[in-house]
Amino acid sequence: MTKKECRPSQESTSKVGSFRVRRARPADRDAIFEMSRHIWGGNDYMPLVWDKWLAEKTGALLTATFDGRPVATTKVTLLSPGEVWLEGLRLHPDYHGLGQSKIIHKATFREADRLIPRSVRFATWIGNAESRRIAEKNVFWQIGGAGWMWGKTRRRSHVSCRVATVGDLDSVVRFVHGSECYEAMGGVAGSGWTFHQLSRRRIRRLVSLGRVLLMPRRGALRAVAIYDSGRVEDEICLGFVDGPGEDVTTLARDVLRIAADAGHKKASAMLPMGRAV
Repeated sequence: MTKKECRPSQESTSKVGSFRVRRARPADRDAIFEMSRHIWGGNDYMPLVWDKWLAEKTGALLTATFDGRPVATTKVTLLSPGEVWLEGLRLHPDYHGLGQSKIIHKATFREADRLIPRSVRFATWIGNAESRRIAEKNVFWQIGGAGWMWGKTRRRSHVSCRVATVGDLDSVVRFVHGSECYEAMGGVAGSGWTFHQLSRRRIRRLVSLGRVLLMPRRGALRAVAIYDSGRVEDEICLGFVDGPGEDVTTLARDVLRIAADAGHKKASAMLPMGRAV
């Protein structure tokens, strides 16, 4: 979603009765963690990121309270200049269906506007009908759908690919921006549940980190894989791969070997449903 008009706000506070949204505070931690225990079967990632999010200087971590007690939280993140990402929306089950999500969304967008966004994006599970309904009411539209997968890492004997260098940047950008995977995902690539725009700037950064893999080892470029470390945990996630089927298989296996070398027991992938999956 790109907003045509930005109206920065000095304070993100909204009221309906005794329901308020404000900047998160360290004292909110215990109540938010208690709420988190009841989400995703007790496997919510919120305890892994709360302290880090609270300390971030850009974006905003918000808490919603009812009668002064924290009952919801949400995070506004700046991935790159103008690229705003929404994540971590949690609302206590006792307050679902009472219209409180609308209040949280208003406060969230006031914070997003302060970052002068070119785009505002988020990801949600396809079965989360309520989240999708609220998003559509706020003029979001779906740009892609991904399958989330895991694989056991492989002890490294050798890798068949080569790691891209800065000298490969132009050909890699052309390949990525003209690919089936790029089109199917609306120009973004996942690392965990965060999806970054695959801009030239982003690809250049990942090349510099050694996270862009090419096939074949010699000769004209035929296939590309891009992976990154997730923002929640330090897991390796394959967020882009395209090329002939045999090369896709080879690159995926190479990512599993690279993940093993980094000390991981598993790696994940976020890829568009279809051939690549």
